Amino acid sequence: MRHAATLCPVCLPSQREWAKRSLPMKKSAMRLVTLWAALLVAGCAWLDQRGRTTQAGNALPPLLLRQVQVIGDDSSGSRTVLLRFSRPPEVIRHEGKDRPARVVIEAGAPDAGEDFAERTMPQADREVKGVRVARKGGVLRVTVELARDGVPPYTLREMADWVLIRLEPSGPRG
Repeated sequence: MRHAATLCPVCLPSQREWAKRSLPMKKSAMRLVTLWAALLVAGCAWLDQRGRTTQAGNALPPLLLRQVQVIGDDSSGSRTVLLRFSRPPEVIRHEGKDRPARVVIEAGAPDAGEDFAERTMPQADREVKGVRVARKGGVLRVTVELARDGVPPYTLREMADWVLIRLEPSGPRG
């Protein structure tokens, strides 16, 4: 006769406590999996096109900002900003600037296209006020404006035609 293993009820949290803990973890895990899947699919889209002409021999499209997505994590207060370009840039430079807080990204590529004046894309987010875009001298300049006085710690990752900026929750609020 086999005996089922019993666990000490004192050591284990109750089912109610487990449910309270697991719901935020499930939401965070689902956001992470969704973000990872989107980046994986998007990153493969232009992987072999970096700095080359298309297979048909046509010139590559101009370097443009195609998509901006802000993903907030209410439990930790962090923000993720996803920027999608029309093609992978050759060079990415970035820096954080204060008063007003902003992260400036400069993306360069051969034959980036003609210069254009700055355009603003407002964002409906409490931490990211807007995104400004301009191209001058073959460099696409993207400025992510923050609702703070100072730039919080951030990390930037390049993934083919995507740039991911993760803004940490700490830092002075404006």
